[in-house]
Amino acid sequence: MKLSSYKGEDAIELTADLMEPVGEIIGDPDVKEAWSVDKDRMKGIKLALKNHKKAVLKVLAILDGVPAEDEVGIKAYGQKVSVFTLPAKLVELTNDEDFTSLFISQGRETEETSTGSAMPNIEVNEN
Repeated sequence: MKLSSYKGEDAIELTADLMEPVGEIIGDPDVKEAWSVDKDRMKGIKLALKNHKKAVLKVLAILDGVPAEDEVGIKAYGQKVSVFTLPAKLVELTNDEDFTSLFISQGRETEETSTGSAMPNIEVNEN
């Protein structure tokens, strides 16, 4: 199910459940750089899979209807995910523009911004 299809209280619940695992993944500077700066989704996915296995599994489980607080259910869900089913789930997830915008917008929010004026300093010569 696409993120945009969740509305009202369901959207609130889903957002609350996803905050921790998604926050862990997008908080990784290497994943963030690959995703938003390099624009290399495959590298970002690989880094997320390698460095945040439990968070990735939790995101997938939540999106498949396993309650976030049900650690036993999430672990059981993990036993169902295989090398054959995982790629399809990841493709579906990364093709969801709402989900991928989490990574891109997070990268933009953390980029350094200039605090100086965009106008050049011009000295007036009064001679």
